Amino acid sequence: MWLWEAAWKVFAAHPALGVGPANFCFFYNSYKPASGRYVFFPAVVNNQYLEILAETGIAGMIVFLGFVFSFLKLAGYSIKRRNIEASSIAFSLAAAAIQLNTFSGLTWNYLWVMLGLLAASFKLQKYED
Repeated sequence: MWLWEAAWKVFAAHPALGVGPANFCFFYNSYKPASGRYVFFPAVVNNQYLEILAETGIAGMIVFLGFVFSFLKLAGYSIKRRNIEASSIAFSLAAAAIQLNTFSGLTWNYLWVMLGLLAASFKLQKYED
């Protein structure tokens, strides 16, 4: 909870653009709550949404939510086209983006792989049509 509270304070101090990607670790000790313990180098916030807000501000959060909604839109399009593989990947991406509420951004590598598979699936579908 100390990390979350510090991330919220960092965001409140830098709401528009945040403090920069991967820079929360340098600001944590300055913004940690009084009851919070000193951490030499906290790597992540352990809450993707707060981490995005603290590091990239409102601008970054808008982009991130755009990704989430685009995954859902692609999933809907895939269902209409009866492309089970693409819709499964799109729903997996949307679910992963939503569940990242309590996990760090270090797991995003898998999402980019899934996004690449989704794009490849759509390209293959265009060639089949």
